[in-house]
Order: sequence, then structure tokens, then C-alpha cells
Amino acid sequence: MGSGTVDIVIQLNNTDGYKYKPLDVIRGRVNLKVHKEISVKEVTVKFAGISRSEFQVNERRRTANGNTQNRKVTKTEFHTVAYDEGIIFPPPNVRNVSNSKEFTLTPGEYVYDFAFKIPLRNVCYLTNTGGRGVTHGDTRLPPSMGITGIGNINYQVRVTVKRASWFKSNPQEHKNPMVTSFDPIDDIISHTHPFFLRNSIVFSDKIHKRIALTEKPTGPESYEIPIKESARKKSSHFIKSLFGNKGPPPKFAQEYDVPFVFEVRCSTPFLRIGRVPQLKIFLTSKHGPERYRGIDNQTSGLGQFILEDFGIYLIGTYSVIAEGRSVQEQRIYRLNHKRDLSMELDLANLEPNPLHGTTADSNPFQLELPFSLYGDAVVLDVVKPTFDTCNIKVDYKLNIWAKFLEEKKSWGSKKLEFLTPVTVLTGVPAPQEYIQMMQIPPQLAQQVLETYPPEAFRQPDDFTPLYDDTTAAPISLNVEEPEPAKQNEKQNLTEQYSPAQHPEPAKQNEKQKLAEHYSQAQNAEEILPTYGSATKEQ
Repeated sequence: MGSGTVDIVIQLNNTDGYKYKPLDVIRGRVNLKVHKEISVKEVTVKFAGISRSEFQVNERRRTANGNTQNRKVTKTEFHTVAYDEGIIFPPPNVRNVSNSKEFTLTPGEYVYDFAFKIPLRNVCYLTNTGGRGVTHGDTRLPPSMGITGIGNINYQVRVTVKRASWFKSNPQEHKNPMVTSFDPIDDIISHTHPFFLRNSIVFSDKIHKRIALTEKPTGPESYEIPIKESARKKSSHFIKSLFGNKGPPPKFAQEYDVPFVFEVRCSTPFLRIGRVPQLKIFLTSKHGPERYRGIDNQTSGLGQFILEDFGIYLIGTYSVIAEGRSVQEQRIYRLNHKRDLSMELDLANLEPNPLHGTTADSNPFQLELPFSLYGDAVVLDVVKPTFDTCNIKVDYKLNIWAKFLEEKKSWGSKKLEFLTPVTVLTGVPAPQEYIQMMQIPPQLAQQVLETYPPEAFRQPDDFTPLYDDTTAAPISLNVEEPEPAKQNEKQNLTEQYSPAQHPEPAKQNEKQKLAEHYSQAQNAEEILPTYGSATKEQ
């Protein structure tokens, strides 16, 4: 698109819906089709990411007649989380020798390559007045997102033809690449540790439903187990006593309490989008299975009860700031919810707990619940990963609950519930460049990377750069052009983006081996041309 004088077409290398991530290179090509001769100052290309918060609040405002009334007011605030720009016309060789502030593009087609390196961390400027202000935060670059009533984070590549005349509009065109975040492998290594969620429950006054005998019973009454009558039926004994019924008081079976612990074992506080949470669910008991079996080693029914309902939810809390006001909005995502399960559980099936004695408050016996109960609790794509900017922040808690019944026809139920903080990740593995920057030991990096499926290492398609040093060159923003005789482009990138000192030769060899191990899965050694070209098609 463009104007009647010039048409602008932008082509990016994000084919097939690829989402860029920090440290990726966005390569692109600009095609200018000039219909009539045009005088320009320059042609620029910009890459920007804007975090926009927006919500409504009630405010009391004074009306024209002096009264006050409540009105809904929209609060909006913009923060720049990424920004870079450069000039693609006139080319560097012209700018270096010319002091002219006006250049002419004659009719024809012009092609310019460009490249941006997506930053690792955000540079958050308050931009509600349209200018670049003071840095507000230093956090990881947030992903593209948009939620009604909260705001959005958008990234944009914009090409502008700046005309020489102030009285003529500047033709523009833009593309909105999708940006995601990768999983911080250093945090995963540092903070991955198993933890346990436990809550106890007791079914009181239960009796054996089945009694195993060592000898054959001699009469039909030998099979009967006296069952204690409910409170509603106690009045009949009182009525019978008024009429002289002096029969012996009923004998009841011995009653027991059946305690157990509902236990969720989580291997990590990180959840990945598109994956099931890494957890297992158990019932644990301080009593062994023999308590709930007869002398024939079969269940006595004492430890039987019903799992009726079960659910796993993810609760996201968005903290949003705009124009000095702040609000919190919750979004609840259902990962799994199963009603009317009628799943029969029996503590007679308890087994020894291998973790007994290794963790605090662990019971010696356990019964694992089937994976089918929660195996479909996938973190959906609509969930945004955990992120933090100056005006939008999201935190998550994992909510797991279960409802038990003593009997299938019981009216009363006992419900247990957990709520624990978690971090939601995109499921995109950290690139080799980041692993080297953080100086992650290859063995640890390999253990983490092996947990990702092969398709997670996909890279965007690339262009073949255009080279013509006599006309123009694409820009690689944030990367200084090196002198070819002094150093190659890869070394320049490493110096530009690495916060750490160069590793020792032995460490370099280890990292090289790790890179080779994953070379089929991802292009870890991508070389970014810091200078290309633009050509005019004849």
C-alpha cells in the first residue's frame, strides 16, 4: 500500500505463522514502486513494541449545574518495550558524501533488505504523550497479547517515506509480527524443585461392610452385619419403649475413623502452554492396607469411598496501571473439570510410599490416582505466559480440588482444594545464543532441552540477502557494522549482546558440542549479515 505516487510492500520472513522470540532476527524486504518522481528526505524502517493498558473506572465528576455524578472513564497508558530504527534510503555511500537534505526517487521499483535483532529485555518508556521518556522497567521482553478490559502488547515494523515537503503526507506501510517469549532456561534450572500439596480428610464412624470368617457360618444371621441406624430412626426405639417393648438393645458393629491425605506431587512450579502440568496425585495414609482388609486379605469395605468431582483450574491475575490508577482483573481458565465421576477408591489397595521419611509429613502408604483423571488438563493456547511490564503484569495460581463421598448415595460431601503460585511458560526452548550468554553448563542445558518436542526448535525461513554496495544496504539495527578485515559478523553480535566475558577455550568447546548436538533441531549458529544491499530493478 502507499499513495498514488509510491506503493510500499513489506515482506517478512515469518512464513507459516512463525512467532519471533527475543534474540531472533526479523529479516524483511521493502519494495518501493514509484509511479511519479518524488522528492524525499529519507526512507526509514522502524521496529517498535508498545504495551498499552486500558480499563474503565468510576469517577465522580461535577456537572455544569454544580451537582456531582458517577461516570465511567477510560484510563489508557502506553509504554514502549522495544524500539529501533534506521534509514534504508539514501544508501550509506550517498549519505557519507552528500550534505543534501533532499533526494529524488525517479519512477521505477526499488528493493531494500533490512534486519532487526529482537532485544532480550524491554526498554520501557512512558509514551502517552507520544515522546520517548524515562526508562520505567528492566524486565524480559513481553509477548504479543490482547485482552479486552486490560490492554494489549503489539509489535510493528513500519516503513515511512518522508517527503521533502511539510505540506504533503508521508506514505507509510506496516506489518505486525507476532512475538512470543522463550523459556528462561536459567530460571528453570535454578527454581525447578519438587513440592507437595497436602490436605487431610476423615470419614468418621465407618464400619466394615464385609467380614471374612475362618469357619462356615451355622445360620443365616451369621451373615448379617448390624448397621447403626440414622438419627432420623432413633425415635422408633423411644416409641416402642412406651408400649412395653423390653427387647434387648441392638448390637452394632465397631465403628472406625478412616483418615487419609489428598496429596498432589508437583515436579516443578513451571507450566508450559500446550502441555499437561507435571504432577501426580495420591491418597496417602498412616495406616497400612491390612487395616482395611479381612483375614482372607480381601477388602473389608471399611476404606471404600467415592471420588465424585475433580477439577484443575488456572487463575490469572492481571495488575494493570494507567494514568495513576490501578486495577486487578482475574481470568479463570478451566484445564480440567470432571463431574459425577463415581470413582470408587479403596484404601485396601494402599502400597508402600517410597518417599516416606524423605519429606516432612509424608505417610508410609500411598494409593496413586489414575493419570486419566487429569491427563487432559492441557494449558490452553489462550493462556498468556507470565510477563511483567510497567503497566501490565500477570501472575498465575494453580487451583486443584476434589470432592469425596462416603457412599454413592450420600448427601454430604467433603471437598479439598489447593491454590499454589506457578509460572506459565510458552514452551519455546531457549536459543543457543542465550544459553551461551548465561554460561549454562552443557549437561544441564541438554537435560532441559531434551524435554521439548522436535517441532519446538523451528526457525523462520530466511531471505537471500541482496548485495550491491554502490546503491544501498539493509540495516541490522542494534548491530554496528564491523570492518571485514578485523572481525567476522558473528563475533560482532556476540560482543554486542553478551553481558558476560568470553568463556575459556575449554568452555567454548563444550558449548560447541552442545550446539552440534542440537544443530538438526535449531539453527543455533545463525550468522546475521550486518550489511546487505538495496537494488533498483531496471
